[in-house]
Amino acid sequence: MARVLWWIVPAFLLGAGLFELVLVIRGDSEPDTLAFVAILVMLLGSGLAALSIPFARPVPAIAFYAPSAAFFALARFYTYDSYYSPTLRRFADDGAVQPAWMFLLAAAAVVAGALAWRFPRAGAVGTAVVLAFVAGTTALMGTH
Repeated sequence: MARVLWWIVPAFLLGAGLFELVLVIRGDSEPDTLAFVAILVMLLGSGLAALSIPFARPVPAIAFYAPSAAFFALARFYTYDSYYSPTLRRFADDGAVQPAWMFLLAAAAVVAGALAWRFPRAGAVGTAVVLAFVAGTTALMGTH
């Protein structure tokens, strides 16, 4: 049972990312409630990654935390901003976060995930840091 609990963070973030991806394809915007909950889940995941550092046995789920958070953030980056509701303006269109930063963050998330898979303790540290940055970046997307 305890092993299943570690998988809640990546499962939620992947599901939320898929929902955002569907919104991108359909050309819809969504209220900021999902992003708020996703940011809280990212911060929870960052804390869980930090807590897993002293474990004698590695937690394999930690390797999926940062990539799933980056997937959500990238999908959200290309959805339409509900603040500009009548017009179709994406978060990526001259927003507070630049595309280069998003792709750098996505690359860092993949590296953190690979590091957590191969070297669990070092990867858990990297995952905790990257998740904090992804959560902050996702929060900044909503600022205008």
